[in-house]
Order: sequence, then C-alpha cells, then structure tokens
Amino acid sequence: EHAYYLQYENRKADFFQAAWHVWNWTDVGQRFETAKRVSITLNDASR
Repeated sequence: EHAYYLQYENRKADFFQAAWHVWNWTDVGQRFETAKRVSITLNDASR
C-alpha cells in the first residue's frame, strides 16, 4: 500500500528519519520559494 512499508512496516518515524537525510533541502527550499510566487485563480466549475 505505501512505498515505505516493505522496509519500515509500521515504523513511520524511522522512515521519515531516514528520508530526512536523503532529501536535498537546498532544492526543497528553492522549489518552495518558487511555489510561493505562483498565483493561481480557481474558477467555479458549477456555474
């Protein structure tokens, strides 16, 4: 069901601790800053 389950089973905290050290935090920060500058307008499709 979840990608982490085969290795970590129900130990979600262990999965996130391991993933924390793999993620490229510089890239994550840059993507977050880019996303904050995006302006999205949602239209009401029910009209």
